[in-house]
Amino acid sequence: MATVFISYNAEADEAAARRLAADLRAADLDVWMASESIRAGESFPAAIDRGLEGSEFVIVLLSPSALASDWVRAEVYAALDRAHQGLTTLIPARLQPVALPPLLSGFQWVDFSQYEQGLTVLGTLLRVQIRPVSDVPTVEPGRSRLDVSPPDAFTARALGALEAGAMGAGYAILRTNPATGGSLDAVIEVALLRIGVMVQRRPAAVGELLGRVERELGVNPHRVAAILAIAPGDETTLQEYQLREAATPNAVVMTWAPTTGMDAVPAAVPLVVGLMTGGVPADITGSHQPFGDGAHAQHME
Repeated sequence: MATVFISYNAEADEAAARRLAADLRAADLDVWMASESIRAGESFPAAIDRGLEGSEFVIVLLSPSALASDWVRAEVYAALDRAHQGLTTLIPARLQPVALPPLLSGFQWVDFSQYEQGLTVLGTLLRVQIRPVSDVPTVEPGRSRLDVSPPDAFTARALGALEAGAMGAGYAILRTNPATGGSLDAVIEVALLRIGVMVQRRPAAVGELLGRVERELGVNPHRVAAILAIAPGDETTLQEYQLREAATPNAVVMTWAPTTGMDAVPAAVPLVVGLMTGGVPADITGSHQPFGDGAHAQHME
């Protein structure tokens, strides 16, 4: 009996993982998943190592939350090492329309946006026939946890624009809890990155915005790699800065004119990701359509 290790984000994707595990077991496969397989008193890293060592297949359930999870990232790195040694077969499985991380782009992946079709493809890779026997619902694509009412109209529009673009750009939005500290309004999880979002309620000088970003990065209770600061303005522009020691920019200031650049806020997310990963889109240096009529993005050399 083959053993299948399921790597997933427990907070966001537990239901989807349990549904898949039930269907795999019905196909006479042994399943290892952390919530069911860790022994009493066993350390988490030791349990993961044990699970990976005994698994012929590793399925990584990909969602925005999974891509931002430190544990999923650690499991992927360990599985990659075993896959390169020929000890296991690594199968990325997309629960939501997220971009495959570069390290996983060379592996055949399975699309679970249509669950039964995904099971059929997965069965071919696992060399078994899998039939859906469970009725646990999967997580809906584009889901966000933006469930706290913003305090003012400009913040509501900015965060609403981010939420509207979540499905198309493949990211998740998490509204921050003021009790955890910091001055972020939300956190975006995308492409193995956590990007903070800070909304300035009134027009402000760039220096003032950068001061707030600098303080946030110094404490960083939300463990973000960069911060997108959004402030109202007469035109929509984007400018990146490197405030703390890093290989890539870690602060991006956007002035936003909603009347001329309604799509600019969600369009900024892939640009920020490009800056953070070193793959800056070519059109960041000049005018481009996603930022609306008359709007532009600026790139500091």
